[in-house]
Amino acid sequence: MSARLDVVLATATELSDPDVDDAPLRGALAAAGLRADTLAWDDPTVDWSAAAVCFLRSTWNYWGKHDAFLAWTERCAAATRLWNPPSVVRWNIHKSYLLELESRGVPVVPTRLVRRGDRLDVRELLRTWPTAVMKPAIGAGSFGALRVQADDLAAG
Repeated sequence: MSARLDVVLATATELSDPDVDDAPLRGALAAAGLRADTLAWDDPTVDWSAAAVCFLRSTWNYWGKHDAFLAWTERCAAATRLWNPPSVVRWNIHKSYLLELESRGVPVVPTRLVRRGDRLDVRELLRTWPTAVMKPAIGAGSFGALRVQADDLAAG
């Protein structure tokens, strides 16, 4: 960054499709008199201290290098105001946060966490939930997700 920015929207160096609403968002920020740019969290040349605030925006590759991503949130938060704070990102990065929310009475999508090395009887699960989405505990969007229905098992 050559000049001080009011807002940085954090993205990723490897992004399959850019956010279609990134340009309109930056336009709205500019119309409000704010200097904004979209920069990659995993670009080692970015000087995060040159921004007044950084928002997590499209950091979609974090799941494959989540330890590096969490370390970056700490560095970024030390250099500027990072929304959300590293403690929230750390808590939210693993899908187990859904079970914590549920235990506090927050409505969530029915969730069952299967720990690494544990076995899951999918047929038994589908007796309770006729449709289930299986996904990595640390993942972004639908990457690695598999939708399974009771009918799928009956057919094959």
